[in-house]
Amino acid sequence: MQRPHHHVAVLAPVSQNRCRQHKHEPTAAVRQRQDRPDGRDRYPAVDHAARLAGEADVKGAAPQRMLDHYLHTAFAAARLMEPDREPIALPEPTAHPDVIADAEQVHEWFDTERSVLFAMVRYAADTGFDAHAWRLAWTLTDDLNRRGLWQDWVAVGRIAVASPKSLNSDAATARAHRFLAFALIRLHLLDRTETYLSHTFGLHTATGDVARHTHAHSATAYVADRRGRYDDALFHSERALALFRSAGHRAGEANALNSVGWCHLLAGRYDTALTRCREALTVFAELNDRTGVGGTWDSIGGTLRRLERYDEAIDAYWTRQWPVTARSTTGTCKPIRCGTWPTANRPPVATRNRHSVRRL
Repeated sequence: MQRPHHHVAVLAPVSQNRCRQHKHEPTAAVRQRQDRPDGRDRYPAVDHAARLAGEADVKGAAPQRMLDHYLHTAFAAARLMEPDREPIALPEPTAHPDVIADAEQVHEWFDTERSVLFAMVRYAADTGFDAHAWRLAWTLTDDLNRRGLWQDWVAVGRIAVASPKSLNSDAATARAHRFLAFALIRLHLLDRTETYLSHTFGLHTATGDVARHTHAHSATAYVADRRGRYDDALFHSERALALFRSAGHRAGEANALNSVGWCHLLAGRYDTALTRCREALTVFAELNDRTGVGGTWDSIGGTLRRLERYDEAIDAYWTRQWPVTARSTTGTCKPIRCGTWPTANRPPVATRNRHSVRRL
């Protein structure tokens, strides 16, 4: 990871040796915004680096180099973390991003720089770099989701929603509304989620970009499911599936197939549910998406349980545990509970040693 003087070196076209003379100032300053009544030096690291660079105006080249550095580094890290996620367009960089070699380093980098990225989002929004603000927020979403930092996700999402308004970009505004809606879903704030999803649909329709309704349909299906509107959930899941398939988006297709299967499960159409979930399982396996595989085995286990095929259901639940625990960096594993069924009805196989669980 970077040395403390690295933050200044990003901004200023001076040697890192010179930056080392000031190494105690940038780290604390970048990581913590400081408010003053006169409005000056709210971001001391930016002002400090601007002085080193000979920049008189805080909105000059030095702050943009810093924001470009973090934006392009964070974007590359987010793509490594979730390669199937639809990317956003970035402006040409004015600074060299860090090189992140692999997925393991990605998690280390986000853990080290997360608070800095928060500061960058706020700073960009407060100083007129709105194009950077919503894009930096976009780079944080997968990391915040995986770490369960959903309140933080909502906080940066609100900044992202406000930023594109000055850019007059309906496409950017729609994206920002969509990932704020996803954050609100995690907190089960369903009324607010539906509001932002409604805005997303309207903005995409206004721009003629109906193909981008895919993720909004998926989120709307989840909200409908949580509200017990299972027919609506199935409708939106199938719309998402059709759009993902049309776009050739395999990861989206797999998630939508699992969602369609789950909706059929809730409606009592168990054979159809198994068919759709097994289709999803095949695609997730092809993509080597272990989290997706684990989630789909959970759907399959629920279906088999309702069919009273308990031996197979237990195998499905235990097989679900393996793909998720194998990704120890996500922190998303939850214990599998074999005590789902009443003790009187639990089949003998539930008490067996399960260390020989079938592997994919």
